Parts: sequence; structure tokens; C-alpha cells
Amino acid sequence: MNPVRNFSPAIAGLETERGIISNGVNLSAEFNATTGFIQFLKTKIIKEKLDISIASESSLKKDWLRPEEDEAWQSL
Repeated sequence: MNPVRNFSPAIAGLETERGIISNGVNLSAEFNATTGFIQFLKTKIIKEKLDISIASESSLKKDWLRPEEDEAWQSL
């Protein structure tokens, strides 16, 4: 039997040195794991966008360096 899960409703939501306990569950560990995972996903998305940008640059560069492209932009 887990003593942490047997808290009475009178102290549900108690803040302790180890974190916040709500309905007998320590939320700090769950919160840290969740925020860590969210940060991981944000970083992954940014990296994927950067990788796509770098990969597409070499392909677009071929079009950008054509003489026709230079002529089209001269009037601007």
C-alpha cells in the first residue's frame, strides 16, 4: 500500500518540500516530466525546420544563380 496515496481529502493540494501533492499524487515529478517532453518536442520541430531550410537552400540556389533570375531582379 502506497502511503502517499492514502492522504485524507483534508490535506489534498498540500505543498511540501518535495513538491505539490494533490489527491495523494506528487505532481512535481509529473510536471517536470511533462515540461521536459514539451521542450524536447519544441526543439525537435525547430531542428526539423532548420534541416529542411538547409536542404532546400542548395536546390533553390541553382535557380537563384541563373542569368534569367538576375535579369528579373534588376528593375527592383
